[in-house]
Amino acid sequence: MKGVVAFLVLLNLLVFGYSWYHRAAEPVAKPMPASGTLPRVQALASLQPDNAQPQPVNVPVREEETVSYCARVGWFASREDADSAFDQLSTGVDVYRIEERSEPLPPYHWVMVPPQPREAARELYRALRAQGVDAYLIPSGEHANGVSLGLFESLASAERVKRQRIQQNIDARLVMLPRNRISYALVFEVGNQPMLSEATQDAEKYEIYEYFPCKSVATQD
Repeated sequence: MKGVVAFLVLLNLLVFGYSWYHRAAEPVAKPMPASGTLPRVQALASLQPDNAQPQPVNVPVREEETVSYCARVGWFASREDADSAFDQLSTGVDVYRIEERSEPLPPYHWVMVPPQPREAARELYRALRAQGVDAYLIPSGEHANGVSLGLFESLASAERVKRQRIQQNIDARLVMLPRNRISYALVFEVGNQPMLSEATQDAEKYEIYEYFPCKSVATQD
């Protein structure tokens, strides 16, 4: 019995020794040192299969924006005049709008007697008219119950009349009266080409006939 046990122990020692010898004899792969750089393109290409094809890159193409143009034609003294002018233009469109412009003009020079109680103003007015003075009673507004002695575009003319009335013992004053001129213009779309072949021939008839980019034109006023 002891002999069998000794034989088994010896056999295990032989097997262990044989395994250890073969593991020690196998070469050990050395780790690659870290270089801190990326692999070259050629190295990456070698990793791709031989039949790999480059994939096309889709670049979005931006469409060109279409610009719409408008025409402005003017100026007209009234909205009615603008409407009539549009009917005479060869525009090829039915929709338009009317723009209004307020343009400052040189002020008037107003010679007057300052406002006073209504009855006193009426008496002064009648007395001046009896003397042959061209006078008018101002019925309303900022200068109501004053007496107008003349409205002039020329400052020199206004000053001359003022001196004359003062010599007649009339309390004449000179007041500047602001004024504006209201004008109107037609505005309508002409498409993506800033030109109107037939209508442009009439451009010399108007103070302005111009084109500009626009978004849309509202319906007719």
